[in-house]
Amino acid sequence: QAWKINPDHHDNWNSTKSLIGYVIQQNVTKLDGEYGWGYFDFLMTGGQGCPGDYNNNQYLHCPGQTDDEYMTEFAVFAIA
Repeated sequence: QAWKINPDHHDNWNSTKSLIGYVIQQNVTKLDGEYGWGYFDFLMTGGQGCPGDYNNNQYLHCPGQTDDEYMTEFAVFAIA
C-alpha cells in the first residue's frame, strides 16, 4: 500500500522547486509504516498538454520545463 505524501505538482519549475523544498522540510521517513510507504508523487513525464487547438504530429505535448529541469526532477524523485 502506498499513499501520496506531497501537495499537487504541476509541470513548471516553480512547482518542482517548491516540492523539493517540501521534501527537505519534511522527515518523509516518518511517513512510512508497516505494510505501506509514503509515495512522492512528483514526476511529470509527459507534460500537461498544450493550451488551445494544438495538433502537431512532431510534438505530442508542450513540456513546461527544460530537459535539465526534468532531469533534476527525476533525480530528486529517485532519492526521495
